[in-house]
Amino acid sequence: MAEIALETRGLTKRFGGLCALDGVDLKIEEGEIRGLIGPNGAGKSTLVNLIIGKLKPTTGKILIYGEDVTGLPPHAIISEKRVGVAFQHVSIFPKMTVLENVWLSLHARSKRRWNPFIRAESLTNVKRKAEEICDLVGLGDKMGEVAANLSYGDQKLLEFAIALGNDPLLLLLDEPIAGVSPGETEKIAKVIKEISKGRTIVLIEHNIDFVLKLADRITVLDKGKVIAEGTPQEIRTNERVQRVYLGVE
Repeated sequence: MAEIALETRGLTKRFGGLCALDGVDLKIEEGEIRGLIGPNGAGKSTLVNLIIGKLKPTTGKILIYGEDVTGLPPHAIISEKRVGVAFQHVSIFPKMTVLENVWLSLHARSKRRWNPFIRAESLTNVKRKAEEICDLVGLGDKMGEVAANLSYGDQKLLEFAIALGNDPLLLLLDEPIAGVSPGETEKIAKVIKEISKGRTIVLIEHNIDFVLKLADRITVLDKGKVIAEGTPQEIRTNERVQRVYLGVE
């Protein structure tokens, strides 16, 4: 039986009188690509922010590989629990090259970076690792380009690369194809498949067709609650999902 990489138990978040997330129970197995879909206002972004510690739940628990991380700050979850996140709106250093962006991400997370006796060796290893990550996300031929000059799709891939700097076991991808061209969408899909090897991915995306092609299982949120969960085929034919998410009568 596969280990549970991410679990939420009765996860609820209220903002005053608004219940953004209402008793969400999730179990995501190690190694799967789990799609998370739903209409605007369904609670997807709130769930992501709770998982990485940017928000604290009103009630409920969050467990990563069986360890209760509820209420921990973001740096503890991301760095110590090996959770990566690439947000919908890219956060990169636009004046730096692709390689420098990834190198900085790796170097900043190195626990040994201030030791003067191993600094040179450490920097060499970090650079090598940064090059490997660039190759992994399909930016190996663009390592010397300034990040601001990349297409928006490639900037999204650079965001993936930065998130991979901590070698996360659990990777959250928040709307990875929002605003990108159809051609770049195909490239991003291939990269997601590649980086999923050896890690668990939670794919939060408004584009249901994109998720149906990539996910092993899909969870559907509406008004803060889970309304359906299953394989892509089960979700595709689910009448409630069609009514709520697709507007099909």
